Amino acid sequence: MKTYIECLPCFLNQAIKVLKLSVSDSQVQEKAVKEVMKMFSEIDLDKKPPEFARLVYEKISDITGIEDPYIGIKKRDNEHALSLAPTLKNTMRDSKDSLLTAVKAAIAGNIMDFAANSDYNLRETINRILKEDFAINDYGKFKKDVMDAKVIAYFADNSGEIVIDRLLVEKIKTINKKCIIHFFVKAKPIINDATMTDADAVGLSCLTGVEIKTLDGEFLSGSAKYTESVNYLKSVDMVISKGQGNYERLSDVDANIYFLLIAKCAVIARDLNVDLMTPVLKCNKSESRE
Repeated sequence: MKTYIECLPCFLNQAIKVLKLSVSDSQVQEKAVKEVMKMFSEIDLDKKPPEFARLVYEKISDITGIEDPYIGIKKRDNEHALSLAPTLKNTMRDSKDSLLTAVKAAIAGNIMDFAANSDYNLRETINRILKEDFAINDYGKFKKDVMDAKVIAYFADNSGEIVIDRLLVEKIKTINKKCIIHFFVKAKPIINDATMTDADAVGLSCLTGVEIKTLDGEFLSGSAKYTESVNYLKSVDMVISKGQGNYERLSDVDANIYFLLIAKCAVIARDLNVDLMTPVLKCNKSESRE
């Protein structure tokens, strides 16, 4: 998905938010904001939003010298989600379709997106999403593919959210014990996205049949890794893509990709043709929808 002009104010707001969080020196804040605004005049809108976001956060990191300004928030969110995990497991166990419940809970976890909205309520969102229908519903095909898959690629999004991703991964492994799951996190910090540190903290690294892998620019337009990365997506049996950033990055890839997200911004909602804040389970290869 390309970057739209509506994305630019969002990037600026993100920059201001992270600067206020990480540095108190107003001169440093001003310098960083001006550098980000200068980038706007040079941006190629054909780039995908995550590519531009990457440039914004690298610029801020270079100016402030702070690699991970969200480290405290990520730790807080992981701990909060872990505190809800036992209740969620019981809810999954008692539901008529435990995989569906796990999918809906994982999508609800996508509310923990500090770039889109820092004022999120995980418990409230889980309760709401569990009762709602998907705005786009490819669950029937998803369930069949989960049962048949030999290799699944799972692209994580945010810290905190990754706790509920683990519950979905565990549920998939109980349904299909022989499948291997390649679980991808970011190689280095950006916003509150999950990294290897988060995967270790929430116990994903300990799961049998789950291989933790890192992403570092594999899907940047024109990068040397791009073609190889797309071929990898086409080679696995299914891809589970969490969140808006991964949708922006992978939506134009012709592979069996399932997008699990909450449409939290108007640009994404318009691209998907859904209402704001609705849960989505969309497959790139869907032949029919339920």
